[in-house]
Amino acid sequence: MTKRSWTPMIKIIAVSVVLVFMFTGCSMFKGPRKHFWEFWKPKPPETASIYPVPEEVPPPPPVTEQPPVGEVSPLPIQPPEAVEVKPSETGIPEPPPIREPATIEVAELPVIHFDFDKYNIRPQDIPLLDKCVEWLKAHSDVQVQIQGHCDERGTREYNLNLGQRRANAVKEYLVNKGIDPSRLHTISYGEERPIDPRHNEEAWAKNRRVQFFVY
Repeated sequence: MTKRSWTPMIKIIAVSVVLVFMFTGCSMFKGPRKHFWEFWKPKPPETASIYPVPEEVPPPPPVTEQPPVGEVSPLPIQPPEAVEVKPSETGIPEPPPIREPATIEVAELPVIHFDFDKYNIRPQDIPLLDKCVEWLKAHSDVQVQIQGHCDERGTREYNLNLGQRRANAVKEYLVNKGIDPSRLHTISYGEERPIDPRHNEEAWAKNRRVQFFVY
């Protein structure tokens, strides 16, 4: 057999010996054998960390001083509101009203009537008030209650105020004529005491009035 024909045979034998040593666990091939298998072994996928990435925590708010337990922080003291005191509309000193029912209605003290939603004295009623002045001067020992009344239109509060204005207007006229204001006591009943209970213009005209009662 020629030298050239032995060459492939020698190569095959050499490769076979190397492979046998690698798979049989020869000590000189342990390192390469391990590297060889690990090279072909599939690598596990990379996994994310089980620990979350810490986020930035904002700083805590500043701590304010709190009153000790059992104590209450004092409230600011507000100054009292000023109360406006209004003088009498007529400028005449007003005695305390006598609210007991007057017992006597004198014919010489006639009823004074007013226009709708008005408290000024009408010209046609001035002669009637002058008769009242004469009678009051002749009977200086009596006390007089001047009652202001309204018709039913309007709120209760409005009519009480309007009735008081009507009584004050009559009192002012009497005082300007020389009657002592301490004898005159005004009071308003608003719409509470109508003379005529009907609901028409004729009844309303009767109920818008000022009446005199003597004690």
